[in-house]
Formats: sequence, structure tokens, C-alpha cells
Amino acid sequence: MASREIRSPTLPGVIRPPSTGSRETGAQNSAGGVFIKDTPSSRTPSPTRTSLNIVFFLLVIVYALCVQSPLALSAESEPMVSLPGGVAPHASELLAAATPAHADMPIRLRIYLDLRNKEAARKMSDDLHNASSPIYHKWINPQKFDELFGPLPASYDAIAAWLKSQGFSVNAIRRDRRDVEFTGTVAQADQAFHVQIMSMRDGKQYGILSDPMISARFQGVILGVVGLDNLNSARGAATVTTPNGNVTAFAPADFYTFYDENSLLNAGINGNITASPVK
Repeated sequence: MASREIRSPTLPGVIRPPSTGSRETGAQNSAGGVFIKDTPSSRTPSPTRTSLNIVFFLLVIVYALCVQSPLALSAESEPMVSLPGGVAPHASELLAAATPAHADMPIRLRIYLDLRNKEAARKMSDDLHNASSPIYHKWINPQKFDELFGPLPASYDAIAAWLKSQGFSVNAIRRDRRDVEFTGTVAQADQAFHVQIMSMRDGKQYGILSDPMISARFQGVILGVVGLDNLNSARGAATVTTPNGNVTAFAPADFYTFYDENSLLNAGINGNITASPVK
């Protein structure tokens, strides 16, 4: 009777070893008459190769630690300083029943840069108005003033780079106004300036209850941050005397608040140094 070949099921790529006899490669097994293929034994990795693999693995880990969000590391590790004057008048009263603003609410902000050599700028302003000064009424043009006392271009670049690292979009850098305009979300503003923006019940007015904070490396460079609140239009802060008594209403001082001029006025920037071209 003709013999029938029976194959045992095997996993793909796995060869069934012979049941009896010694291993043979390309030879007939004496017991079963089945040709089998002997696989070479696994090679033991050399010590040199193993060491190289370990070194490569460690290098990958070190690289990953070095490149992981360097901007986030900077935000967490670098010291921060407070910017005084960032809380709007009556904020605590207006925001008494407020809740945290929606994290994804869009917000438009501006950073104003401070002058360099402010003492020298004040002295020049005094001398320009002092009849006994040799530079009395010898006005300088805005370009010359900015060259002497304006923020350095590198300061604008550094602030813009930092804002982008926090996820903001920088929309404009205006050296003539000494400001950087940028947009983002409430969540980004909260994290970048270490504040919590609170929203009133109507959802239209919002503000903060603590002064914003900035990186210490920008101390003396950033004058203020505008746009973390819009409470200036919520109520008039001035008391006006009328024939019917004192009433609360808008007055000239409120326009300084409404147009975010107080931080500039408090820093001594009141327009005295604005000059016309040299005649």
C-alpha cells in the first residue's frame, strides 16, 4: 500500500525537529525518512556590540530630556517678578461674584516697553525747558529720542520670542509706540502671567485680582501688560460735585484709566519729552 505523507501543523517560520536520531542538515533522517532543515544556533552578542547598544540607548534618553519643551522648562524654572499697577480700580468689588473665564476665550493684549536711561531722559526734559540750560528749546526729533532712550531692538525680539513660546500670536511690533501686540486665549494668559482672569455674570467684562508676573529678565524692560481686563468701562470711578450733591460719573481721570494711560503716567511718561524736529 502506498505510503501517505503526513505533515504536522507548525507555526509559520518554525521547523519541527526530528523525533529520533541526530540532527542532519540536508540529509535523510534514519527514523522517519523525512528531510529536515537544521537552523543555526543563536549567536551570543559580543560584549562590544552590547556596550554600544547600551550607550546608544542612554544617549537617546539624554537627548529626549534635553529637547523636551525647553520653553516650558524656562517658564517653570526662571524667576518671576510682579508688575505693580496691573489690577483695575474697584476690581475686587466688580469681580465679587465672578467666576473663572472660559479657558478658550480669545483675548487681545499689549506689552508696553519701558524707556532706557530714564534719569537721563528726565534731565534732558528739564534742560529743554530750563532757560539757563545750553540746550534750552533745542528740541530733538522722535527718531533721535528713540535712539537715545528707546528700547533696544533686541528687547522687542526677546519679548516677541517669549510670547510665541507661550503659544501667543504676535500681531504687531510698533517701535513708535513702544509696544508689542499679541493675541491668545485666557488659558495662555493665565499661565504666562501667573494670573486668573475672572469673568462677570454677563460674560462681557473680565479682569484679574492680582498683579501679573513676568520673567525677571524682563524687569526694567516691560513697563506693563494691557488687556488682562476690560473693567474700565464697567463703571465711572470719579466723584463729581453737582448742585444735587456728589454723584459717581466719568471724569477726566477716568479717561486715563479707560485708555490705559495710568501705568505710563505713573512711570513719568506724560508727553513732556515729545519734541519737534531740530530747527
